[in-house]
Amino acid sequence: MEFGADDPDTPGWRSSRDWDYRGVGDLDAAVAGARAAAEDSARVLGPDHADPHRQRAGLARFLAENGEAAEGVRLLRVLYAESQTFGWRRKDETRSIRMALVTALELNGDLQEAPAVLRRLEAGETHGKLALDPWHDTRFPGER
Repeated sequence: MEFGADDPDTPGWRSSRDWDYRGVGDLDAAVAGARAAAEDSARVLGPDHADPHRQRAGLARFLAENGEAAEGVRLLRVLYAESQTFGWRRKDETRSIRMALVTALELNGDLQEAPAVLRRLEAGETHGKLALDPWHDTRFPGER
């Protein structure tokens, strides 16, 4: 079966391939592929669709693992802020982005903020909030 560039399934298939590249240690190929998949996904499905957001999260993870941790952290912060608008319907995605941010912060050498973000995630889950409601302080430590 062939998928064209404008087929809505193409970015997802390409993303699977990019995770395979990561799995065999070819992070340069994973980053390049994830960047293209994120752009195509947004173009084909629209920026408000869940898939482009997931594609960008994968790209951020690959960047962080490929020695571009600062850029991965920057992108994950943007994605986390965007995920705050999703509410409970996509809470697992928000949690995944938050955990990826913790890892990216560690890779970036920020060993103080990473545990703080993790503690805030745990506190939100303990209180059933997941840091998703407007009354829960979702700012990062340096933003207060």
